Amino acid sequence: MKLRLIIVLATGVAFASACTVFGGSDSAPPPQSSSDASGGSPDGTTASTSDGSAPPDIDAGGPVDAGADVLDAAVPFACVGIHWLCDTFDRSGAINDLAPWGTPGLGTLGTLAMTPPPMPAPPSPPNALVSTAPGNDMAVGYAVYTAAAAGLRCDFSMRIRQRGAEQALLFVVSSQSPGTYYRVQFSASPDEMDEYGTFPDGGQIAGRPLASHVLKDNTWLRFTVAVKLGSGGYTNIGADNIDLNASSTVVSGLPQPTSTSIQLGVAAYNGGGTWIVDYDDVVCDPL
Repeated sequence: MKLRLIIVLATGVAFASACTVFGGSDSAPPPQSSSDASGGSPDGTTASTSDGSAPPDIDAGGPVDAGADVLDAAVPFACVGIHWLCDTFDRSGAINDLAPWGTPGLGTLGTLAMTPPPMPAPPSPPNALVSTAPGNDMAVGYAVYTAAAAGLRCDFSMRIRQRGAEQALLFVVSSQSPGTYYRVQFSASPDEMDEYGTFPDGGQIAGRPLASHVLKDNTWLRFTVAVKLGSGGYTNIGADNIDLNASSTVVSGLPQPTSTSIQLGVAAYNGGGTWIVDYDDVVCDPL
């Protein structure tokens, strides 16, 4: 039986469950494996906004100009300026000791720790956020932005250190408003970006692929994920300065969200083996 991963709408955290825990029109459709996903495929086109113009260049700091100074790979990462979320994980304690991180979502055996990982060192030593989860388990951190905003842009570094036997979610950016829920997520094994949605008219997107990008294991990569809903809406996703052309055709027609969230960490499907994924230097700002 395929495990169903449910996204908790109130908090934005994904957790492994063998049963449905939410119902009604506001419930998010559960993530599925690539073999179960339906509807659409990567269109291979350049991302564009609803008026036909290109969205902000992810390599130039994107729509968050204040974040450009901390995203330059040529200089050490530092949390400078004002950001909704900026974390190098170079501290002791629990992830939610720093706002706006919420209480982490942990399964029976999953662990989430800020600790020095094995070499190669993280982009800003000594620590990284290390998520470890066996199949049918999870270890995720999440933060929810509840003020008015059209969406969220997040930049972070990630490394897959060890893969489990089946697919797992590695990060999620989601938005919701009354009657509407939308998210983009990256799943590994196979490595792909998908979108999910529930809309006011009752329509759904149940796992539509936006892009695929094979990640080299044990290698630190820098990711950019920008999701804007409503007029001029777009999805803009990059991996290590490569634009994945992950353009959604639905976001410009969705209402402005009442909350948006970022989730980092492993939420694994059924299967043996253990996932170990490291994260570092995350910065997020509303759009």
